[in-house]
Amino acid sequence: MAIKPIDVRRKEFKNSLRGYDANQVDDFLDTVADEFERTYSENARMREEISGLRERLQQFSDLEGSIRAALVHAEQAASDVRDSANREAETVREIHRLGGVAVVPHPLSYLTFSCGERALRELAALGDDSAVDGIELRNPSYAGRVRATRAAWLNAHVLRVAETGSSDAHHAALVGTAWTEFPGTTPADLRAAILARATVARGRRWTLREHLDGAVRQQWRSMLRDPAKRVWKSYVRGAARPPGAQTEAPQRRGRASLRARGPLPPGPERGVPPSEG
Repeated sequence: MAIKPIDVRRKEFKNSLRGYDANQVDDFLDTVADEFERTYSENARMREEISGLRERLQQFSDLEGSIRAALVHAEQAASDVRDSANREAETVREIHRLGGVAVVPHPLSYLTFSCGERALRELAALGDDSAVDGIELRNPSYAGRVRATRAAWLNAHVLRVAETGSSDAHHAALVGTAWTEFPGTTPADLRAAILARATVARGRRWTLREHLDGAVRQQWRSMLRDPAKRVWKSYVRGAARPPGAQTEAPQRRGRASLRARGPLPPGPERGVPPSEG
């Protein structure tokens, strides 16, 4: 049976012959009750503290799981960035091997496909053969200029490559709204200027109306006019085809494919040198 301090204080004993001194017993019970109450209160406080510590320990355990998951995600993201940078570095090296220059269009943009800042930093760290030769800093569209300020800072402090400008126009009316200035007039002069970092990006921004007009026309052509034309042409071709043509054509293609499977004579087009006779 659990005993509480108040039980000790209220405990009464029967009187008996030659029993203990009642005052001494009461004093001792009061002392025991006081000590018991102190110990009981301390025990209750410690129980409450332990309960709080267990809750905090569970929170830390949950936090540890979240941190581990975040670390795994960060490692995977870093690995993806490295893999992407390696692929892009391979592309840049191939461009250089073929004698071209690598220029990054609409960099850092989150409104269109773009090369991000981490990838550009990775390319710059890999060396000259993998580093880009230029970066587009003047693009009149919203997608191209949304990170233009950051791209300019990145080029000034990290990449240090030639700057270029281009209209990136999908509509004839917007061609020439941005351009690259360089000393000279020929493609060779432009290439030399990019490698020498002697280019200047120029141009203006498109207005909202220019964006909307171009987008509406483009969407109308791609989603309505051109698909309707293709359907109509397919219908006209089917209506003009004589009866039986649909069954004969596959047979002819089948006989042609069977003939194509036969052996072909050796020759230069097969990768085999012709005989010398």
